[in-house]
Amino acid sequence: MKKLTNVPNGALRLVDTGSDGACMFADGDKKKMRMVAYSGGIIKGHWYWDDLAIDVSGVKFDRKKYPVLEQHDISKKIAFSGKLLKDDNKLELNPNTTQFVDTPFSEEFQKLSEQGFPYQASIYAIPTRIERLEEDTKVEVNGFTMKGPGTIWRECVFQEASVCVFGWDKKTESKAFSKTEKTELEIEELSSLSVDEDVNANTLTGTKEVKSMDLETFKKDHPEVAKLFSTEVRVEVKTELEKGFEKERGSFTTKIDTLTTRIDEQDKKIVTFEKTEAIRTENELQAKADRIWDVALAKSELRESLYPKVRKHVSYSDHVDEKNVFDQEKFAEAVAAEITDWESRTKVDEVVLGVGGGTKDPAGAEGANKEEMAADQERTNDLLKLAGQKVSEK
Repeated sequence: MKKLTNVPNGALRLVDTGSDGACMFADGDKKKMRMVAYSGGIIKGHWYWDDLAIDVSGVKFDRKKYPVLEQHDISKKIAFSGKLLKDDNKLELNPNTTQFVDTPFSEEFQKLSEQGFPYQASIYAIPTRIERLEEDTKVEVNGFTMKGPGTIWRECVFQEASVCVFGWDKKTESKAFSKTEKTELEIEELSSLSVDEDVNANTLTGTKEVKSMDLETFKKDHPEVAKLFSTEVRVEVKTELEKGFEKERGSFTTKIDTLTTRIDEQDKKIVTFEKTEAIRTENELQAKADRIWDVALAKSELRESLYPKVRKHVSYSDHVDEKNVFDQEKFAEAVAAEITDWESRTKVDEVVLGVGGGTKDPAGAEGANKEEMAADQERTNDLLKLAGQKVSEK
């Protein structure tokens, strides 16, 4: 709930000593202003807020342009800027939308900044939603964990940025940094409480603790109410409750049966899909293997009548791994080797128009070498076998 709160002016203007401050930098032929107005960290030990963090995600901008002043003094104008950038949980001026004004104060800042003068950055904002952290409370803000006691501005409206030499502690006589002059604000205040072991959880939720009471004490303290819980009443109440439970159980049972049926149907669809996918994959692998065979056999010197017999000797399944990946290169090498072997066995000098078989005793051949005759006979037997002829072994 929002409430009106009187906040000192100086508590609304914050100097973050952890930031990189304000300075000039060159961008081509132009001189631009750089200011990290708020670093996103904790402003330690603030005189009004204790440890303070500003939730950068909650900073709001209600105008298109914002003044950049010196010491939050409206008579000392330095520049004006567009909406500040929220980058990496920081609040920064956008150099591309910041423009210096033609005043002595602006010229002095530019000159001194180029010389390396250590200006600090300060912001002026109006908090609209704050979170108070009690002792040992831990909350997340700007990507880190903050531990209480302290305050977080969860939402605020940005007003202006200033370059400062010092913060409020050195300018207490200034109206902008005054501790005594106050501004009435409408602020929604949240509390983050630490929970001690001996604190009742009901206290935190705003409910009253319900003490336990045995039956005898209840009868003694509330006799009229106890009479209502006679045997008949208890039986009637039990019956009504059982009816309600039975009705609910029936509803749950119906829902469970419906869900079970749907799951079974989905399981069947999945099994069918897996089967179809397995067949499709197998057919695809077979087609790839057939193409490799077709190309290799077309380039060979084998007769087409031998193609079916040759194909049987190299199976593509021997070149498919456990992940169903087909090693086409290894398969093609195996196919080429098999075709080469067949070509070496079936190559003859003349075209064979017929086949026949016979044996001749090597001992009866005049001047013939027995070993050569035996080798010729073995080759003849091999050709007969390849042609499907029976060979008698002698």
